[in-house]
Amino acid sequence: MGRASTLALHERGQIKAPSTAGHSVKQIADVVKHSRKAIMNFLRHQEEYGTKKSSRRPSKLNGREKGKFCELRQIIRSASLESVGLVALMLQNLRCGECWTSVPILSDHG
Repeated sequence: MGRASTLALHERGQIKAPSTAGHSVKQIADVVKHSRKAIMNFLRHQEEYGTKKSSRRPSKLNGREKGKFCELRQIIRSASLESVGLVALMLQNLRCGECWTSVPILSDHG
């Protein structure tokens, strides 16, 4: 069975006012058209109602450290792209035969 949506702001107000006036949870539930359990949960935990506890593991890096890490990653990425460009240029030169004249050929007969 699915979970119902949280109470809207106006519904929360409709619960708070009669509760402070001394009305019972059953009477409030009849007016607001929500279950007694939903009314009780809201009245018990009004400050935390509608907020969700984080389910993720906390990060080891703070915002400043993350920024430095991202900058470093960008530098590494651009450097690797430059090296890829150099390798591509060398391969293109090899295909044209330009580098063969400057590279000595090693033979097994030596």
